[in-house]
Parts: sequence; C-alpha cells; structure tokens
Amino acid sequence: MALSKNNNFNLIRILAATGVLFSHSFALTSGDSYQEPFRRFPGLSLGHMCVDVFFFSSGYLVLTSLLRRSMLAFIKSRAARIIPGLWVNLLIVALVACAWQSQLPLGSYYRTQELRNYFLWNGTIVFKSFDQLPQVFVNNPFHLVNGSLWTLRYELRMYFVLFFIGLAGFIFKRCRTEFILFSCIGLSLVGFIIASWQVNHAVDGLPGNFARFSFFFFAGGFWAQHGPVPRHWHPILFLIAVLAAIWSTSVFYMVYSVSICFLIPYLAFVPKGRIREFNRCWDVSYGVYIYAFPIQQMLISMNLHLRPLQVFFLVGIVLVPVASLSWILVERPILKWVRTGA
Repeated sequence: MALSKNNNFNLIRILAATGVLFSHSFALTSGDSYQEPFRRFPGLSLGHMCVDVFFFSSGYLVLTSLLRRSMLAFIKSRAARIIPGLWVNLLIVALVACAWQSQLPLGSYYRTQELRNYFLWNGTIVFKSFDQLPQVFVNNPFHLVNGSLWTLRYELRMYFVLFFIGLAGFIFKRCRTEFILFSCIGLSLVGFIIASWQVNHAVDGLPGNFARFSFFFFAGGFWAQHGPVPRHWHPILFLIAVLAAIWSTSVFYMVYSVSICFLIPYLAFVPKGRIREFNRCWDVSYGVYIYAFPIQQMLISMNLHLRPLQVFFLVGIVLVPVASLSWILVERPILKWVRTGA
C-alpha cells in the first residue's frame, strides 16, 4: 500500500502518547501499576497497549521510508527522529529539573557518577537505559526519572535489524522489495510465536519485550505494503466483541496482537473528513512521550496529594507547550535539515 500524508497516523500517535501518560499517572501516584483501570480488565495496562500501537505504527511508516530512500538517507532520517530530541531532553531533565529536585548540593550532584551514567547510557540508548539520578524523587512512590525511555532502545534495535535486512536485500537486486517483505513476515511470525509462548509461561502473564516489539514492528512493516485494511466498521466491532469475550482466557494476547494489525490501519485510513486536518498539526507525540514521565514525577514530588486523574490533566496542560517547543525548536528543524540534505 502506498503511503501518503492523507492519513490519521499523527492523531493515532498523539493518542497513544496520551494513553501512556494516563497509565503512568496511576502507577506513579500509588506506587502500584495494577491500580490502572485497564490493567484490571484485560490484564494489559493502557500504556502497554499504546506502546504496542507505537511500534506497529513505526514499522508501518519506517518500512515505507526504507523502500523509498537510499540506505544513507534512511539512517539519517531515523537518527534525526530519535536522537536530537532525546539529547535535549536529557540535558533539560538531568542538568536543570533534577538538579533542582535533588537533595544533594548542586556541586556534589554535578560530580556524581550517576549523572554521568545517565547521559552515557541514555544518550547511547541502544544498549541500556539508566533511570535514576542521585537523591532525586526520593519521596515519590517510584524513584525513576524517566520510565518511558527504555522503549527507545527497542525502537532503535528494530531500526538496526531493518537496516541490515535492507542491506541484505541488495544481494537480491531484482526482488529486493519482496526479500524485505518476506523478512518482515518471518520476523513478525517468530516474534508472535515467542511472545505467545512467553505469555503462557511468564509469571506476570506478559511477553518478553524484544519478541513483543518485533512482532508489532515488522507486522506493521508488512502491512504497509500488502496488509488488508478493513473498509467498514463491522469487522472492527466484531474483533472488539471477540476480545471482550475472551479477555480472561489464555488466547487473549494472541487475538489482541492480531487485532492491532487490523485496527490501526482501519483508524489510519478509513475515518475521513475533518479528522484528517489533525495530520497537518505539529507532530508532538514524541515530545509528549519523552517529557511526560519526568513532569509527572516533579508534580508528584510536590506532595500535593493529587489523585491520578488530577495528575493526568495537570501534566497534560504543561505538556502541550513543552512538547510543542520540542517540536518547533529541536525536532522539526533537524528533520527538515536532514531531509534537505538527503
């Protein structure tokens, strides 16, 4: 399927980022992730499901980028989308916000090994994330600084795998596109099988992250070219009814995973009209995603005894200008510069 800008992916991503914000509001205020309403019903938190949506959408969009551009342009565009915004986030959060929050004297805080580790591991996010700073948020239920960054290393790993698939595809020059698509099918199936097995054997009933994200990312890549898109709401309603009927069974996660592959393309391409105007708005979903958690932690640290929904709405008000500035001053200029140069 040829991908144009006439879709709802911008709206889908901002809603997914908002869903993660909603989910974290319950965990961070109570110290118990099971307080989140959706965690009680289907067994998956809303944040968990929204991250799956992110990976499927990313695979959908990124594979199209790989097929349309040179390998060098692909690397530049992927790096430009993730790294500059992340580095600015690390500087603002660690050197300004958390320096003010820390119970250590400012000079001692800046000399700590934890601060250096925070920049080292989160700035080179492919290997691991580092989520604590010295004497920061010590009175919060969770002491984490930014519990959303860990997913970025999996996102970048998916990019690396797709990049090497693209390189290997040059061996089969006449059928490079077919090779890439069959690779996506194979990786998504392997991820699906492993994740489904892990669900039935894990203590918490959840799959391992690499298998889970591999399925959604590479399934999205395949769907971008040949996946079916439901044209009517009846199949979507049927899938939702099936999920509701089997939510407490061992097959729920498998059906849920497959359902994402039909639900997201439907929402991206079928609803039309004024809703498409949202695609012309700023793409602030990344800014919302990487700034929400530390802002939530800062608000909770003020000890105002706020409830989860109060944290959700108050942080949302602050996030709008923060994410917009990230897009205007950092993300958009870098992406424009890379695209012009590429």
